[in-house]
Amino acid sequence: MNWCLVIAASRKPSVMPTRQSFWRNEDGAMIIFGVMLFGLMLAIGGLSFDLMRYEAHRSRLQATLDRAVLAAASLTQQNDAKTVVLDYMAKAGLADYINESDINVTQGLGSQKVQATAHIHVPLHHGTMAVFTGIGSDSTTLVATANSAAQESIGNIEISMVLDVSGSMGSYSRLSNLKTAAQGFLDTVYDAAEANTVSTSIIPYATQVNAGANLLSYFQRNAGHEYSHCLNFQTADFSSTTMSLVTPYDQTVHFDPWTSWSSYYTLGDTPPWPVCGDLEQEVVNRAIMPWSTNKSALKTYIGNFVASGNTSTDVGVKWGAALLDPSLQSVVDGMIGTGDVHSALTGRPFNYDTGDAMKILIVMTDGEHTSQFYMNNYREGDSFVWTTEQGGNTHYSLWWDGEASTPVTSPTGNHSYCRGSQWYYGSCYDWEWGSNPDFWFRTYGSGDDLYYSWASTPKGGANATQETWNDLWAKIPPKYFSAGPVWDMHSLTSYERNRYTNAVSYVGSSTKDTRFDTICQAVKSQNVIVFTIGLEVPNSTHEQRLENCATSTGHYYDINNLEIGFAFSSIAAQINQLRLIQ
Repeated sequence: MNWCLVIAASRKPSVMPTRQSFWRNEDGAMIIFGVMLFGLMLAIGGLSFDLMRYEAHRSRLQATLDRAVLAAASLTQQNDAKTVVLDYMAKAGLADYINESDINVTQGLGSQKVQATAHIHVPLHHGTMAVFTGIGSDSTTLVATANSAAQESIGNIEISMVLDVSGSMGSYSRLSNLKTAAQGFLDTVYDAAEANTVSTSIIPYATQVNAGANLLSYFQRNAGHEYSHCLNFQTADFSSTTMSLVTPYDQTVHFDPWTSWSSYYTLGDTPPWPVCGDLEQEVVNRAIMPWSTNKSALKTYIGNFVASGNTSTDVGVKWGAALLDPSLQSVVDGMIGTGDVHSALTGRPFNYDTGDAMKILIVMTDGEHTSQFYMNNYREGDSFVWTTEQGGNTHYSLWWDGEASTPVTSPTGNHSYCRGSQWYYGSCYDWEWGSNPDFWFRTYGSGDDLYYSWASTPKGGANATQETWNDLWAKIPPKYFSAGPVWDMHSLTSYERNRYTNAVSYVGSSTKDTRFDTICQAVKSQNVIVFTIGLEVPNSTHEQRLENCATSTGHYYDINNLEIGFAFSSIAAQINQLRLIQ
């Protein structure tokens, strides 16, 4: 009772609240704040769940796209790059999130760059929030975007420079300009490369290509000799970039096909125009310089070029292609073992499908193909000529059986001589010198004091040396031999006198054009990048042939003499652009 009275006594009179008192009233404030905070916590929790789903989709999309572009950008990838990317995405169940238009492929010279973008729409399952509108296409969706790019990196470069040093290059400073341009090319390429990543082979060519004694020693040869070091290729050889280290090639006979009796040559002189060049030229400026990493040595070698001879671009390209072909890997290994090639080049020439290696063939010429000469017969074995040195001159003695009308390379048995006048009358008599029926026709001297006589022994007797055909042609041009010493054996018929001249044959320009076209296609089929340079080429047909040989129209340079520097600089710039960073 008293408690109730206390309560009653404590109550104040009821008074109507004012507006100010309502504002000051804080009853229930925490409840409202708690409701708002709880709602915000639900929103953030739901959004966190949506963001986790978003990130899971984005990560999966990015990882798949990364794998796809890496596979598509590979230089060894045989399939279309866009097809590869789309196939990767489809197999991962993500085909709906990328279109062909989202893929960009950039192909360079031996390079491939692939860029791609993919989008996936992730719906918000826990409410819409306008604050996230900028992330997605609307307030109910988040868009996961994946961007990826991949480029194949070219780490190693192999170059073959096939350079024309024929006689026409000696005119109008062409050879001098070539030297400057080619040396500048080497500066540009080597200065931009890491040490020993670029290997270059220099292949100077004219009538033939001289491989040099060292390189040629790795090949099997028919009628081998060491006067010079060229090989004869058959038409079938130009269908392939390979060279055999087992099957023998015919070595080019060291002979001069041009010099005749009327030329400025006397017996005993060195034949002036051997098809393969002489050993002095070979060492200084005419042989192949294979697989070098030494820029200075390469530039010095080019600086020693001299111009002479015919034009055999087909043979130059054959050698240039071979020095890029993996069939010669064992040759590089052998030269590494002897210290002739840097040890960093182990494994070169690389296989054609090696992704981080690029092969470049540069072909430069100033003219059309001209004839290339061969010695078909009398290539090896003993001749019927003996020589001896006396009084500073070389004396030649020729053995011939007049009755049988045959040369004698093994002087045994009985032989006869028909005197010139008796030959014409159709009768022959044995002519014996003493008791020896054999005879020699001797050409005395190698200067202007030539005279001839018959004898039973060669000049020099037992000290005379029987010449092999290879040895003989290195000393006497076949035309001179037929028109001079052999002609003076008047009892011989014209056929017998000319058989040595007729042993020389040639391959003409039309055949060489076909061989050139064939080897160019063989090189390009191996994905070798081919640049061709036509320096004031006089024939539009040959210009077209050079353009067809190049990888594309943009890889052919039709230039005048003053533009050769530009051509080599442009090629060097293109090569350096391929040094991509993954």
